[in-house]
Amino acid sequence: MAEYLEPKILYAGDSAVIVECGDSIDMKTNAKVQQLRRYIEHAQLGGIVEMVPTYRSLAVYFDPEGEPPFLIDAGMWVRFRSIAKEEYDEIAAKVAAREYKPEIFPKSGDAE
Repeated sequence: MAEYLEPKILYAGDSAVIVECGDSIDMKTNAKVQQLRRYIEHAQLGGIVEMVPTYRSLAVYFDPEGEPPFLIDAGMWVRFRSIAKEEYDEIAAKVAAREYKPEIFPKSGDAE
């Protein structure tokens, strides 16, 4: 069982995506799930019907009649990394102001 450096984003029908943050049940993986859930909640994206966290993934349900409310799509990668409290506070302020954009890379590429 391994920790994912980048979560896997999978479609779950026409009204949900599953974001897998790891393949083991542990506190570190669950912290990533909860961090993602809080980010999505604070971003106040329209169209989200429900979010269901598990120990290792987050299911995000949305209205299939509307436009998917995601900053990330299936097949993209989001890179998790450790950050200092100062950087966390800066990101939290941007999220609250709805100005934060996560670093997103194509599935086959890395940050330059």
